[in-house]
Amino acid sequence: MPQAKPERGPGTDFSRRGALVLLMAGLAGRAAQAATPAPVIPPPPFADAAVLIIAGPDDAALSPFGHALKSGLDAVLPSDRALQLRHIGGSDGVTAANQFEARILPDGQTALLVPGAAAMAWLRGDPRAQFDVGHWLPVATALVSAVVILRQGAATASGLRLAVEGDATMALPANLGLELAGHPASKTFVSEDALGELRAGRADAAFLRGDATGARLAAARAAGMQALFSLGNLDPTNQLQRDPFLPDVPTLPELLFTRPQAAPEALLAAWHAAAAASRLDMALLLPWLTPPGLVAWWRGACGQIGMPHQQDPARPELGATGSRVWRTDPNGNFGLTAIVVDGGTSLALHRWMTTQPS
Repeated sequence: MPQAKPERGPGTDFSRRGALVLLMAGLAGRAAQAATPAPVIPPPPFADAAVLIIAGPDDAALSPFGHALKSGLDAVLPSDRALQLRHIGGSDGVTAANQFEARILPDGQTALLVPGAAAMAWLRGDPRAQFDVGHWLPVATALVSAVVILRQGAATASGLRLAVEGDATMALPANLGLELAGHPASKTFVSEDALGELRAGRADAAFLRGDATGARLAAARAAGMQALFSLGNLDPTNQLQRDPFLPDVPTLPELLFTRPQAAPEALLAAWHAAAAASRLDMALLLPWLTPPGLVAWWRGACGQIGMPHQQDPARPELGATGSRVWRTDPNGNFGLTAIVVDGGTSLALHRWMTTQPS
C-alpha cells in the first residue's frame, strides 16, 4: 500500500521546498523587474520647441519648479525641441492665466505653471481674473495641507483675531469656516510668523498652509495650541476626507456635524470650493480643447520624469518634505473640479464676502 503524501503543513519537507521555490521565484522576479528598462517616452507630437509659461518673475516662488521641469523634460525632448521658459505677469498668476486663455492655441506646444492664488482670485470674483478655471486642463497639480489652530485659552465665541502668512486671500476657507463653526473672526492680519503671534497673545487663531504644515502643527501642539479643523483632502471621487498628513484633525464638515444648527448649504458648498483653491499650491496646465493625444503625452512625460521636488535633492526648495502632494495620474483627481461652483454658490460666497471686515 503506497505511503500517504506528507501534509502541506509547517515543518514538512514540502513546506521547506515550497518556500525555497517561492523565494527563488521572488528573487528572480525582482531581478527581472530591475533589469526591465524604464518605459520609453515617445517623441512629442508637435514639430516646434515646447514652451512653458511660468507665472511671475524669474525670482518668484514658481521659478525653481519651472526650471526643474525644464531639466526633466529636456532629458526626454529632442534637442531641437527643448523646453523654452517664459515668465509672465505677477506672482499671483492672474496675468499669466489671462494671457494663456486668451492667446495660446490648443496645439499642445505651450503649457502654463500657475499658482493656486490665481484660482482663488477667480473664485473670489477678482475683476482682474478674465479666465475660467473650468477651462483649466491639468497635466499635474501640487496640493498642500492647511489647518486652523487656536491659542490655548482663546475665546471662541466671536471676535477672533486670525493671523495668516503669505497671501491673505488664501485664508478665505479659514475665515468662512470659522464663521460657519460659530467663531467668526473680527480681524484678519498677515504676519511672517503666525505661530509667534499666537504665542505672544496678539492673535487668537492662525491659518497654517504649505508643505510644512504637519511639522508646524506638531510644534503648535507642543506649545499647548489646538487644531480646530483642516481643509481636508479630496479622494478620487471628489469626496472630502481627512488630510492624510493631519489624520487626527477633523475637516470642517466633521466639526459642523457636532453642532446643533446646520450650516447654510450654499455657504458650505462655497467653503468646499474655497478649500480646494487654497489647497492648490500650483498647477501645470494645457489650453482648453487641447487634443487628447497631446494631453496624454504631457501627462505621460511628467509622470515618468517625476515632478520637480523629486528631481534635484541638492536643491532644498525642491525637496520632497512636509505635506506637498504631486498628482500626475491622468485618471486621478487633480483637485480642480471642486473649485468650479454653480451660480447660486458663487452668489452666496460673494454676498458673504461683502459682510467681512476690510
